[in-house]
Amino acid sequence: MMKKTRKQYTSEFNAQIIELVGAGRSVPEVAEDFEVEASCVYAWTRDIRMRRLRRENAELKLDNEILKKAAVIIGTKHQPNGAR
Repeated sequence: MMKKTRKQYTSEFNAQIIELVGAGRSVPEVAEDFEVEASCVYAWTRDIRMRRLRRENAELKLDNEILKKAAVIIGTKHQPNGAR
């Protein structure tokens, strides 16, 4: 029985494929042009999208914490003439 070997692609190759898909080319078209399984291209683009979303989520959480702290500081600061 023969073992099936997996193809190894470089990160530069993956980045090139993802860039082409991001530029508007269809996944099946890019997969056919570069002789890669379409499922691989879909997986690569999904992984990149998830990384981007996680990074954006972390940034938004940090921004939210900063805004909460600023609201506490502004809300508790004494303002002249009894106005708030």
